Amino acid sequence: GGSMNSLSGIGVLSIILLILLGVTWLFLIAYIIYAYVFTSLSLHRISSRRNYSKPWLAWIPICNTWLFGEIASDYDSQNGKDSRWGRKLLTFYFLYCGFYIVGECLSSSMSFSSEPDLGALIIALVLILIAFAFVIVYTVLYYICLYKIFKSTAENKAIVYFLISLFVPIAQPLCLFLCRNKGYPYAIEEPKNII
Repeated sequence: GGSMNSLSGIGVLSIILLILLGVTWLFLIAYIIYAYVFTSLSLHRISSRRNYSKPWLAWIPICNTWLFGEIASDYDSQNGKDSRWGRKLLTFYFLYCGFYIVGECLSSSMSFSSEPDLGALIIALVLILIAFAFVIVYTVLYYICLYKIFKSTAENKAIVYFLISLFVPIAQPLCLFLCRNKGYPYAIEEPKNII
């Protein structure tokens, strides 16, 4: 009797854990879709208002990172600065990805070896640490660009939107979405070719 109860207890616990895991995955997928759609809609609308020739880049992963930076650069150019945020964001994004992938591949290849090479393990660790440094720089640049986008679209609420986005990251796509129809639209006939 006692062993049967403990087995059924384990079965119930397993079911509860599976349900929790499923619910967590559903929330994660819902968040990814929400963040992608709201951010893409916002970047598309802001870049359309600024008369960019290719606002649809907002819907393409990686290209939307570059467009995000270019919108921030546009704000700087209004103030006489040439900042090229899109290029900087992509550079650090690709550096992070490259170092991380090489470090992970190196470390994974050693897991198949019967005697791991200590030197290769140290190199893999250093590469992953460098990747971590690049992702920190990328994140700082991203938030600088985000602030500039808020400043160019909702100047009076820029600090509020920025702080909300910084401390409640789940609200960042919504803050961008609230800014999509604000800011300076251009009255230029010819679209800006940003590529």
